[in-house]
Amino acid sequence: MSQGRRGIWNGRGKQMHRLILAYLLLLASPCMSFLPNFWSRVLTLSWDSYTHQYITEQAIINVTMETLTCSKKQGNQAEDWTRLGRGFWRAVGEVVKSNAAMDFLSSTRSDPVYHFDSERVDSAMLMLRQFWAQTLLSVQAKEYQSARHSLGQLFHSLQDFYSHSNWVEMGQRSIYLHLLQPEKPAIPVAEGKCSHGGILDSSRHMGAKGGINKDSTSPLFSPHHYLHVEAATLATEATLTVLRDLRDTVGPKTFLRLFSMRQAPALVFVIDTTGSMFEEITAARLRAHSIIQSRAASTEQPGTYVLVPFHDPAVGPVYETDDPNQFMQHMENLMALGGGDEPEMCLSAIQLALTQSPPLSEIFVFTDASPKDFHLFDAVKALTLEKQSKVTFLLTKDPNYTTESRKRRRRKKRSREPLSPDRFSLYSALSSMSGGLTIFTTNSDIHKVSAIVEDNTASDKLRLNSGFIAPSGDSTVDFLYYFAAVTNDTHPGLARMEGSPIAGLSAFLVLAVTGLAPDEEASFSHVTLLGPEGEKFQEVRLKASSSSSSSSLYSVEELVGWVDSVPRAPFYVCLTGQDSRGNKLERVSTEMVQPTHVQIQVLSAPHLVPGHSTVVNFDILNHGPARLFNLTAGDDRGYLHSNGPHSFHVAEQRSFRAQVDLHIPATAQAGVTVTLTLTVRALDSQDSNYAVTYLSVVPLDLDMSPPSCFVAERQTTCPSACNDSTWTVSLVVSDRGHSGLSTLLLQKGEGILTSLHNPPPREDSLEEDQPSPKQQNVHKDKTRSGDQHQQIRIKKGDPPLNLSEWVLDSSEPLWLSYTSCCCSAQAELLIWDLAGNMKRCHIISSQQSQQENRSTEISGSGQIRLLGILLFGLLWSSLS
Repeated sequence: MSQGRRGIWNGRGKQMHRLILAYLLLLASPCMSFLPNFWSRVLTLSWDSYTHQYITEQAIINVTMETLTCSKKQGNQAEDWTRLGRGFWRAVGEVVKSNAAMDFLSSTRSDPVYHFDSERVDSAMLMLRQFWAQTLLSVQAKEYQSARHSLGQLFHSLQDFYSHSNWVEMGQRSIYLHLLQPEKPAIPVAEGKCSHGGILDSSRHMGAKGGINKDSTSPLFSPHHYLHVEAATLATEATLTVLRDLRDTVGPKTFLRLFSMRQAPALVFVIDTTGSMFEEITAARLRAHSIIQSRAASTEQPGTYVLVPFHDPAVGPVYETDDPNQFMQHMENLMALGGGDEPEMCLSAIQLALTQSPPLSEIFVFTDASPKDFHLFDAVKALTLEKQSKVTFLLTKDPNYTTESRKRRRRKKRSREPLSPDRFSLYSALSSMSGGLTIFTTNSDIHKVSAIVEDNTASDKLRLNSGFIAPSGDSTVDFLYYFAAVTNDTHPGLARMEGSPIAGLSAFLVLAVTGLAPDEEASFSHVTLLGPEGEKFQEVRLKASSSSSSSSLYSVEELVGWVDSVPRAPFYVCLTGQDSRGNKLERVSTEMVQPTHVQIQVLSAPHLVPGHSTVVNFDILNHGPARLFNLTAGDDRGYLHSNGPHSFHVAEQRSFRAQVDLHIPATAQAGVTVTLTLTVRALDSQDSNYAVTYLSVVPLDLDMSPPSCFVAERQTTCPSACNDSTWTVSLVVSDRGHSGLSTLLLQKGEGILTSLHNPPPREDSLEEDQPSPKQQNVHKDKTRSGDQHQQIRIKKGDPPLNLSEWVLDSSEPLWLSYTSCCCSAQAELLIWDLAGNMKRCHIISSQQSQQENRSTEISGSGQIRLLGILLFGLLWSSLS
């Protein structure tokens, strides 16, 4: 681990760069972009600007609602809206956070490759395609958090292209397909120069003066502010296109799962399987079965089921499934065997459960032993808070018992060993801060007490000190929140605080209220910061953010409040408001906020390449007196060179720069995510904090080239009367990368697509083989024409064709033939390779092709003239 010390408040120094610009890209030193989030509108006084946050949120919501509408189980749209829930909004928040972080992280905010600046068009497009390939890789590996992270990065760069280039100034009113589809026509980079512009561009008085950025509607920040809406419209359309391509590639079900749409919280069981746990395992089976039955009747997706057994010294293996029946079968096979000593590897098992389960999970731990691996508590705490998961312990042990009672239950005779009565305190601390419970019971009562597992997952129970009550009203209203600080650097906005907030310092509190239907009215006035016993620490007044003023039907209500001084003691966040009838609404956060005086800021999150090493850099900031700290690092794959702890001294209001090294084995599977957990703790107090970073393993030779599709021959000319005639197009499909062809789907068109092993016969024999589109009995049947032309026929609505089952070598070209009635002149074919790259192949009849060619010739000549005028203007601007 390397290190370095510097002052927290010292500026990093603003470097002045003299860079020559290309016509498509801007000189931004430092880089700029669409404003990051809603607070940027306040800082720039541009209330009607489109931000990265707004564009991203609206695009995800729109495509999600499209997907729901097109699904077989269509429901009331308002009901779908209320069922988006916390899981959906947290997933959207992860994408938005990753998008905004490109403007805040020191490793990306001034790098032109991430923002389409400084003539780095080729590098920026390559990076954009890498983000796309990485997103697909993560989704295919079911690493949804990593997929959301790379998707947010992709959106940021993609949206910046329309804000930073003169694409809009060229008169373009459609998106630039070549950015993510290299086979599409590219516009050459010209030599005209122009600056980024605006008061935050330190180069605006140097070299290429002026500027064309369209980041906001403010003339102060954006010289071409009058084209901001046009740029934002194209950025929105490009974002929508990426999301629809992603949905078509991974399928609607996986797409909805990526955004945790209408999905119940994951049900996670962590079970001690030592010999004394027979009754507990039986109780866990019964409760799991009961929960699965209740979820079967729900309209929500069934969610994920995770089982983590532990048995000293072994932990795991993890069993994860979406199939409740398979999960119950695995639970039935669980057995209690062996074991002798009282402490067990419980925290290791919980840590494994947290890394393998999605955020907002419900984790239930069944054990009768205290933790042997107490050194992992800080890492487990960090993962619990970061994922906002709830951990509940069911302990069949009185804390005053000795090991003799446990060993008698295993029919083993050993000497009595007195144990500390507070040996379960770590369990209580973890459950308390996560919003769970710690329950002590006995073998005879475990079946009754385990009912808390079922009740805790239900939405219609409230827990009081004396028991449970059923509320008189039912509401889906909930909220998410985070603490943030203003950044006035090159990208003004609210930067989210990672880990716990800093005690004694001021901060913004940002809340997103979820579960409100479009026709449901509610107002929220304030939040109260409550201590562990319910004592009132501070009341924070709330104001609606500029995002909440959006006229969109599907905008979550976002509120912001100013916390004068973050309390020094742990606290809950209580949201207060009222509904349209004047009834009081209150919601309390499940997890407890743990204020601190130390902070970790991760500076880089590089990709991991099999067979290579990488470094993750971070700063530790001490907001308290000078003192010693311990740093511990951990990862769930064992790639870290050294876990620590590492001790170091940090002066008052100073920082400590360090790094950890990871060595990735050559056998590492591409697509998997490595969860890196960093925890720091002061040696003289309870001050501690954490950072959790997700690192993706990507192959060195990542395939980013989509398949190709070209027309080999068009046959038959359609007459003016289209009903009685057909047209045919022969196509050749091949993979341009090294993965091989995977699947194909007829997305649009009323004709029949025929897949052939060999080139199709001549026109006369081909027309004999092709049926009329009205003949429905040809639906996906296999025939043989002679001995050499095996065929598969597909129509719109058929599931994707698995080409690996059809062609002997997926790297070889595939011949296709499409025949349709002349009244249906267009079709669209989707083709994927094994890496997930997709090609949209547009098929048109001969007449349609001629019409489009004539239209292209006319509009193309005008575009060339316009391009010449713009290049002259930009060049003149740069020389003046």
